[in-house]
Amino acid sequence: ARWRVTNASSMSEFAVACSAPVAGAQTKGVATLAGDVLTWRPGDGNLTGERTAPLRLISGHQRNKPGSKTPSLRLVVGEPKPGQKPNALVLSFPDAESERDALSDAIKAALTEIMRARRAHAEADGGGGGSDHEPVTSAAERAARQALLESNKDLADMHGTLVMGSKHRRDGTELSATITDDEFWASRRHLLSGAVAKAGANQRTGIDNAEIAGIQGQRAGDGDKVTATLTHEKMHRIFA
Repeated sequence: ARWRVTNASSMSEFAVACSAPVAGAQTKGVATLAGDVLTWRPGDGNLTGERTAPLRLISGHQRNKPGSKTPSLRLVVGEPKPGQKPNALVLSFPDAESERDALSDAIKAALTEIMRARRAHAEADGGGGGSDHEPVTSAAERAARQALLESNKDLADMHGTLVMGSKHRRDGTELSATITDDEFWASRRHLLSGAVAKAGANQRTGIDNAEIAGIQGQRAGDGDKVTATLTHEKMHRIFA
């Protein structure tokens, strides 16, 4: 069963009955999506095991195959550290796939609204109405984004679902892509910080334009041939 609740502050909440593992056993409970936070609580008030997942930290979003014996939704929260398993919240929906799909779609729609709100806020801070120029993304960050998408299938699937023009978009994706690549990564800066540093360290610094302009050549006679003398250091920096 699923339902929507409107509280006194007119904030709509989406809730659906589902199960999650508690101490190794599947436990019935309720997943509630309120604002930008998803919370699962056991149905038995005497049990512990509540799980909370801020939407901005969800880096993977995966449904199991249609027709599976038990429909499930796997949410990866945060970026796993090297050598460690990802922190995943796996929700099971014994009643029907429609329950799982309803929650999955609600999470994606909430992410889209959060990113739209952030874009509107950024445009307002920039002088109301936004800028005529797209934000400049460094080469290191572009490389880091690509590396993360290539190494994290769940993140790539989410990118394909939400981002307009994403090359990771799958045929038959239920939700229409409505945000830009920059908006997608704006809420995932925590994933990019280490990757950007690594990509930047792998980039080689080229020779300064002023140094090239300072190289003087000499014309041999009346011909078109010009000879320039370079030190070993400058040759290495230019041609390495």
